[in-house]
Order: sequence, then C-alpha cells, then structure tokens
Amino acid sequence: MNIRLLPCLVAFLALCSPLAALASGSAPARRMPPKKAAPATAAPAASDARYALGQQVFSGTAPAASQPGSLNSQKTRLEKAAAAVPDAKKGKSLVAMAGKLSASQLDALEYFVTVRFPK
Repeated sequence: MNIRLLPCLVAFLALCSPLAALASGSAPARRMPPKKAAPATAAPAASDARYALGQQVFSGTAPAASQPGSLNSQKTRLEKAAAAVPDAKKGKSLVAMAGKLSASQLDALEYFVTVRFPK
C-alpha cells in the first residue's frame, strides 16, 4: 500500500464512522414525551340548561316557582348544598330559599353547586 494514501484513508474512516454508527441503529432513538390528556372540564350539552338554571337560582335571578316543594325536604337539601359552597362565595343564605323552589330548580341548584364548587 502506498504510504501517501494512509493519512487520507485514516481521515476518511474518521469522518465516516459517526455516520455508520447512526445508520446502524446503535444510537438510542429519542422518544417523544407522552401527551397529557386535557382535563375534562366541559360539561355535556344536555347539562348546560340545568347548570344555567342552577346558576340563576344561586344568584337569585331565577323566576318564581309555580309549584314550590315542601319546606322540610328542601331545607335539608339546601343545607347540604350550602355546606359545599366556600365562605368567600356565600351571598344570601341558600336555606332561606326552602319552600320557594320547584323540584327542577332545586335539582339544578344542587347540580350547579357540585360542578362549580367541587370538593
């Protein structure tokens, strides 16, 4: 072998060896981090009307009920709902609405409180 070609051959091998290592699969492949799932905060469309009615009842802007429910049963349910509301968000007493709400309004209020103020 010609001695003049030896430095060229060494330089060629030095340049080609990193490319050969990458092409051979010996280098570890980078893995993409797993995608984080978006939190399920969107309420189903069927519950939008119930949530809106509950929000109206909570804020006191709901229309008066045509057939209000019994005072005692509503009072216990409203006490449970009032306990779930944080102190900073308590406006007027929810228990004061006992006997003035229809069954659908009371259900909507309970739904609103559980969605708006989760534990």
